[in-house]
Amino acid sequence: MPIFKIDGSKLTLIKESRVDLEKYLQTLTEKNLQTIFGLEFVSGSLNNEFCVKGAQQDFYIDTLAFDPEAKSFVIIEYKKDKAFSVIDQGYAYLGAMLNNQADFVLEYNEKKKANLKKSDIDWRQSKIIFISPQFTVYQQSAIAFKDLPIELWKVSLYENNTILYEQVKPPVARESIGTIAPKSKIIEQVSKEIKPYTLEEIFRRRKTSPRMKDLLNKLREEIPRFGEDIKEAFGKWSVIYRKQGKTFAYLHPRTNEIHGDLRINEIKTSTKIGFKRKVKEEDEYKIAFKIRSEDQLNDALNLIKEAYENLAFG
Repeated sequence: MPIFKIDGSKLTLIKESRVDLEKYLQTLTEKNLQTIFGLEFVSGSLNNEFCVKGAQQDFYIDTLAFDPEAKSFVIIEYKKDKAFSVIDQGYAYLGAMLNNQADFVLEYNEKKKANLKKSDIDWRQSKIIFISPQFTVYQQSAIAFKDLPIELWKVSLYENNTILYEQVKPPVARESIGTIAPKSKIIEQVSKEIKPYTLEEIFRRRKTSPRMKDLLNKLREEIPRFGEDIKEAFGKWSVIYRKQGKTFAYLHPRTNEIHGDLRINEIKTSTKIGFKRKVKEEDEYKIAFKIRSEDQLNDALNLIKEAYENLAFG
């Protein structure tokens, strides 16, 4: 994707540079994990890589990160060589994680001076991120499964001291990774314990009525139009919206209403549905709302848009 510098009415191409220094990329990423992915740094090149025992080999993890929103671990691997299987390597690392859960928790507690327990971690939301200057067509096609705990991120360095992290979007995912699980013991093992939550599960847990399902889907259709940097995710109980790794909205479908929690302390939008709510675990305030009918849809969308536009980054 070409990037240009604007000089009056003239466009000058900013040339892309080679990313040759894998350690440089790793260190830069680790120092900016919160900015890029919204993750906490645990261990890596900045304080010694983390090693765990595998069935046939030891696994040296380039960067171990933690997602404070999902309460789950994220493994990050950096690749220069294109000749690797994202499925085989990804599931090997995730399998090692599941077989060494206590070691991961201990590593976090020692490095972060914390007191997490294994039961505090949502192992189901674990994932691995591969970062590389480029991925082959085969590698991009390999992630076309709807419940794959693997992400590919292409990094591009430009001559004007600019760097771009861009997630490689898989082709339309129609099948579950479980369809090939019987062919691989490691995939079968990991797939039983690590699987992204789905909207259908949220509806089932919340006993959401058909009318509220329809109302939520109308919200879901409009929210991505606020900006291209919006990412939708599903938690155990809610639909989550993030901007550059930071959450700005949670939508909780219930039987006969939809609750929303927005990461914003004050609102300027005129609304009949918004109110201030204290969040005990974070000791801060959020704006919340409840809607039960389509005539409240615009009010909800205006509040969500304000939260999106005012999300601050530290």
